[in-house]
Order: sequence, then structure tokens, then C-alpha cells
Amino acid sequence: LELNESSLTNQITITTTNEQISQNVNKKSKFAKLPNLSNLSNLLVPLKPENSQSKSFSTSKLSTIESKNEVRASKLEIGTLNIARKKRSLVRKELLETERAYVNAIRIAIEKFLLPLRNEALKELQGNKPCIYTYEVNLIFHTLELLYSVNQEILAIIEQRQSHPADKHLIADIFIQKVVIFKLYSGYINNFERSSETLQECLTRTNFASLLTDLKVKSGATLDLT
Repeated sequence: LELNESSLTNQITITTTNEQISQNVNKKSKFAKLPNLSNLSNLLVPLKPENSQSKSFSTSKLSTIESKNEVRASKLEIGTLNIARKKRSLVRKELLETERAYVNAIRIAIEKFLLPLRNEALKELQGNKPCIYTYEVNLIFHTLELLYSVNQEILAIIEQRQSHPADKHLIADIFIQKVVIFKLYSGYINNFERSSETLQECLTRTNFASLLTDLKVKSGATLDLT
């Protein structure tokens, strides 16, 4: 029994010693995994200072970008101005053509209809019975002659502006200066219904209807008072 107890004690001592050795080895192996701090400085790479050449290159590149942006903005602005000018040009052209056609239509109405009918009305002064009377002529045509005079002036100014590149884009001021035209149109429009009624009443007379047809044929125009 004494031998057995002694051998058992030795075995326990050996086992304990082995466990301690194993723990020490494990501790050493853990510390062995840690990096060597003395070599850590070799891993750090210092930042290189920016030299004047690279700085100059960056500044030059930035200036180039800004220059390109300015060129693009300038082209965009020029494009916008060109579009606006083109629109104004189309408006001026349409206004000029419309005014010419309008003035021509009024001229035909005066020369081919108003004046001959006015002469017909003068027969009353000679003791003859006309197919239309002076007051009826005035009711039918009202302020047409004044409108013709004003629009002639407007057309002349527009045409004059077209021959001067520096002034050809100015249009609105023409109508502002001739603001009286709107008052004339107001009276003309207010009288339109009465004018139409007077014309229809005159057309019930056979001799007047015949005269009006002859005037239209002689004028060679598509203008029709009716």
C-alpha cells in the first residue's frame, strides 16, 4: 500500500507539472503572435509634401475647367439671345406683312367703294334722287378714312425701321406714340352694328345693290362690303 500511494503521488506530481508546462507554452505562444512593435515604424510611410509642380498643375487644371464652363455659359447665353432675336424677327416680319395687307384693304374700300358712293350721294345736291344718301355713307364707313391715315403712318415707320438695323427691333414704341388709334377703333367697333344695319337697308334698294355689284367688279378685288 505504501508503494502504491507513493507511485500515485508521483503520478499526480508529474501530471501537475505537465499541466503547468502546457499552460506556460500556451502563454508563450499567445505572446509570440503579437507583432514586434519595434518594427512598426517601418510600416508607417510618411506623406510626401506637395511640390510646387503638382500644385501648379492642379491650379492650371482648375483654371482650364473654369474657362470651359465660362465658354459653355457664354455659348448658352448667345444661343438664348439668338433664339430671342429670331422670335422678334418673325414677329416684326408678320407685323409688317399684316399691316401692309390691312392698309391695302382699307385703301381699296375707300378708293373703290367709299368715294364712288359718296359721289352718288352728291346727286341729291343736283336735284336727282341718289340710291344712297350722304348720312348713310357716313354711317356705313364711319371713321374708316381716319383709320387709313393712322395705319399709313404706322406702316411707314415700320418700313423705315426695317432699313435701319439698329432700330429695326423697336416696335412697341410706334403703337405707344399712336395710342389715338385705339380710340378710333373703339368708335368704329361701337358703330359696327349700326353700320351693318344701314348697309342692309340700302341693299333693299335695287339700284343700290346693282351699283355695289358694279363697283365690286370694277375694283377687281375680293373685298366685299356685305
